[in-house]
Amino acid sequence: MCSLKFAVLQVGSVIALVKVTYDLACQIRLRGVDGACRDIVSTDWWNEKALRRLTQNREAARKRRLRKKARRLLKQLLYIGVVVGTVVGALAIAIPWLCPGVFTADAGIISQMRATTLPFLVSMISCPPSLSLEGTLLAGRDFGFLSFSMTVCFIGGTALLLACKVLNWGLAGSWWTLAAFQWARFLLAALRLYSPSSCLADKDSDTTLRAKTA
Repeated sequence: MCSLKFAVLQVGSVIALVKVTYDLACQIRLRGVDGACRDIVSTDWWNEKALRRLTQNREAARKRRLRKKARRLLKQLLYIGVVVGTVVGALAIAIPWLCPGVFTADAGIISQMRATTLPFLVSMISCPPSLSLEGTLLAGRDFGFLSFSMTVCFIGGTALLLACKVLNWGLAGSWWTLAAFQWARFLLAALRLYSPSSCLADKDSDTTLRAKTA
């Protein structure tokens, strides 16, 4: 009888041990699955973050390359504009000195034409480069600065014309006013495009992304 009770107790102990072992194994397996899921989610999140950063870096690099090409093209256009303006201006001012009779035979008109050749040449040198600079500003949608620049040049040119009338500077003064107007356009547009806030300048966000990548 005692041996039977002992056997029953042994079987019960074995069953209890098996149950505890089974429960423990189930908990370990569930924890392992949860940990694996967390690892997968974490890995996906990091992969998405890395992909987003890589995309941003590629986009920033592409924009920097485009700005560099635009700056190079603008420099070439400026050189071409200066050459074209100088050549056209030189050909135009050569007429009153070499063959003034093409337009008129009046000596007074010829003398006035010769008096305005220098301001005409000065204004012609800056006119084609100014068009290149302002075209770049238009492409960069810098409409606010263009409006400001033209307003300042218009007001300054009007003031100079009034001064020419008051001081009796004559036709030469009007042409020098035109030359000043053209050079003011050129200088304002050039200062804008070569400033840190230009549409051709590398932005701070690009620099930040480049620093993070490094």
